Amino acid sequence: MTCRHPLLLASAFLFAWAVRSDVDWKLLSLGGKGLFSSSPLSVYAKTSGLQAGPPSLVVVRGLNLLPGTAGLWVSQALMAFMGWFMIYLVERWTVAGATWRRAPLGPGLLTLAVGVPVLEQWGWLAGDTPHPEDALAVLTLLLALRALTCRRELRGALLIGLAIAWKPWAIAALPSVLGTSRKLRALVIAVAVPAACWLPFLLGDPSTLSAVGHGFTVQPSSLLRVMGFSGNVIPDWWRTLELACVLAGAALAARRDWRVGFAAGCAVRLMLDPAGYEYYYAGLIMVTALTERLVGARPWRTALVWLGAGFAPFLATQSFGGLVQFGVLAIVLVGWVLPWRRPAGIGFEGAAVLREQVPAQRDPEHRELTGIRGGFSR
Repeated sequence: MTCRHPLLLASAFLFAWAVRSDVDWKLLSLGGKGLFSSSPLSVYAKTSGLQAGPPSLVVVRGLNLLPGTAGLWVSQALMAFMGWFMIYLVERWTVAGATWRRAPLGPGLLTLAVGVPVLEQWGWLAGDTPHPEDALAVLTLLLALRALTCRRELRGALLIGLAIAWKPWAIAALPSVLGTSRKLRALVIAVAVPAACWLPFLLGDPSTLSAVGHGFTVQPSSLLRVMGFSGNVIPDWWRTLELACVLAGAALAARRDWRVGFAAGCAVRLMLDPAGYEYYYAGLIMVTALTERLVGARPWRTALVWLGAGFAPFLATQSFGGLVQFGVLAIVLVGWVLPWRRPAGIGFEGAAVLREQVPAQRDPEHRELTGIRGGFSR
């Protein structure tokens, strides 16, 4: 059990290396180069299909300053490490409560059993289609949840805004401000950060807004085909509708528990996106696994997402596989939205972060029952 973290780290690098490619990296590199060109405010208008936020382009540009393809390699390695690091952080922060202790494998090996398939999917985001902005959005949101749990509300609101600035679909993180005591102030701060990043481009080139949502086709892997959508080009307003539905789904789930809104919003995003790439599922399964551990829920949603993403495409027909994936996401979404009970003593909440207690031991000399916070006797 003590070897689970090195094993997970090795798995993260193995899966990322196994599917290593430069798909989409060239587009991000083009955007990063355009951001530092003579007309930086027109970078989105001139680069069709570019969805990464301005801070993400700065990171990509910095990585591309390395010689040759070293920037791509470093990006893949960093994203593989981030996948492991998030699992490691969540296990350190949370309590292996009643649900995890009753597991046949025990809490440590259960983390390993859940972490390996999660990192297997994460490899698609880190290696095949390297999107550092997606990885940074998930990591930033996780740090925001930690900050809000520890009552660092200003820091949490800033991190929520930064997560949205990395990638627009991270607007699903916005309902997490319900975990603050001064919700309106936190909401203003969380909105101000991405607004400050995007407004210069929207004002500098009015065609930026239409360019961001223009030219997308309904891919064969998109779940929109299950709902009867088809065609080579979707309306320009579809992106706006998609983000609005993501925000609505996240807000609906956050009413039950403010920590699960992001996971619910990610499920909605995958149901309504005109594409259904593997790295979309990579982000979803990571967010689902982290959220289930944070709130102490049984990891059945993670298992469903993994089965739907990994095995549904190999079913008899593509339409049937898409129907199964759509049903899986609908079940996961309903599982977050509907009321559910969490066993006592699981997860972390409030101002204090609970940790797994060391079993009490009896002192043979003094015959006192000693605990983790000094001695106390009966």
